[in-house]
Amino acid sequence: KEFVGVTTACNFTIRCMVYYPVFQITDDVNTALPEAEVFIEWPNGTSNTLPLYTTTGGLVNLTQAPTGNYTINVLWKSVNAQTATVTVTSDGPYTIKTKVYRLTAKVSGNNDASVQGAYVVVSTQAGVVYDFKMTNASGEAVFKLPIGTYRIDAYYSTTYWLTNIATNTTESPVLVTSSGLVALTLADFPPPI
Repeated sequence: KEFVGVTTACNFTIRCMVYYPVFQITDDVNTALPEAEVFIEWPNGTSNTLPLYTTTGGLVNLTQAPTGNYTINVLWKSVNAQTATVTVTSDGPYTIKTKVYRLTAKVSGNNDASVQGAYVVVSTQAGVVYDFKMTNASGEAVFKLPIGTYRIDAYYSTTYWLTNIATNTTESPVLVTSSGLVALTLADFPPPI
């Protein structure tokens, strides 16, 4: 607050506590979380009805936001991954670490060799497919998952010594409460020669 006495026509500069805050949304290992849904409750108690989505760098940018306390709700794959209150007093950035965990599925054959090109499917215990990926050269597929219990399936098909092979394996239940690794072994690959 500032009081100014005005006796003639003049110009005044009024500085407001308005910022352009940036919120950085990360997973549990501080990696950016792109495409997360963000709901914000503003200092005046209003909130957005449609979600804001984080950028590929995990950012949410606000414009002309007043100073005050903001309640940030982050949803990952429609699951509440974090609720945080942030006091905005500058442009930030303000980092919000979520309860989204990195699960690495490592697929190997019965000879302990990594299997590249296997399809890995993560499902809920109710059978709803949550995410799927193909393993890389190290036989790994990396998922970002909220806390929960999942079923992990690996499927692989190839031609081996002129024989068509189709095999799969399942790991269930897999409880995810932190980042970690789950090993999957394809018992039928490689087949005996």
